[in-house]
Amino acid sequence: HLVLLMALKENIDSSIINLLAKNIESLMFYYAFNRTLTKYYEDTFAKWATKLRLVDTIQGLRDFLKEDFKKEFDGQLLAFNLRFATKNEMELSPLPRIKYILGRLDNYVRVSVNFQPFNFAYYQGLQLEHILPQKGENIPKDNYPKEFDYDNTVSKFGNLTLLEAPINQSLNFSNDISSNSWFEEKKRQYL
Repeated sequence: HLVLLMALKENIDSSIINLLAKNIESLMFYYAFNRTLTKYYEDTFAKWATKLRLVDTIQGLRDFLKEDFKKEFDGQLLAFNLRFATKNEMELSPLPRIKYILGRLDNYVRVSVNFQPFNFAYYQGLQLEHILPQKGENIPKDNYPKEFDYDNTVSKFGNLTLLEAPINQSLNFSNDISSNSWFEEKKRQYL
């Protein structure tokens, strides 16, 4: 993605650089989540670089973003929306990618409520937590008739969060899910 920023003219206004960088970062999030092959977007970026070399105003960049960039962005957003509910941990591996995606989502929420976003190095230092425990005990057969039903639910993206190591380790006792109280207990530990 640096090829796009480097394609801009030397001494270009910083507002143009910042706007392009923000849009690239959003697109890269969708590429990461959708597991878009690097060779695909490198080819796309190389084509865009020739157009970006001509940009010298903020309006010129906005025009570029409305045309080529928007089409690509909308396609990635659609793929994200279609796959979000069904993605699981294995499909999003490796772990740094999962932490990046969860960190981006967390920062989106933080900014939405006027909190300062965290640096992404912060998220890489956290541990991956499965809200519904990986090794559940006394699993209710009504909810999970087969073992793979439970395993499938545990690995879903919506069951994942990031926690500091001490908090994550204190939750190991919350594996008995035979009653509804396990989640209430786990929420108290999270907070």
